[in-house]
Amino acid sequence: DRTVSARAGHTLTPMAAGFIMFGGMDMQTRNDQGCPVPNSDLFILKLGNNRTYEWSPIELDAASQTPPARTLHTAIGSSKDEIFIFGGLHSAMPYQSLQDGWML
Repeated sequence: DRTVSARAGHTLTPMAAGFIMFGGMDMQTRNDQGCPVPNSDLFILKLGNNRTYEWSPIELDAASQTPPARTLHTAIGSSKDEIFIFGGLHSAMPYQSLQDGWML
């Protein structure tokens, strides 16, 4: 069972079904030099009554392309059920900036 870890540099995009969280760095995944690396986690956050909330992983269709892991990117809801993700950093050491866009 996947859970959301503490993280920074992710996006949290408001959508009709809930808030979509993508990417960021959670300090758990590290490269060969021991530096934290971005991830491509995809979760939905649903808010409930009395300050309750629930995170659920979003599984993409196996045939779908998944954006490379990234942090410090931007995301915006582009339709009722899609978000557009742009740019960010793929690697913190050395810095590897991205200039690609993805629809999820």
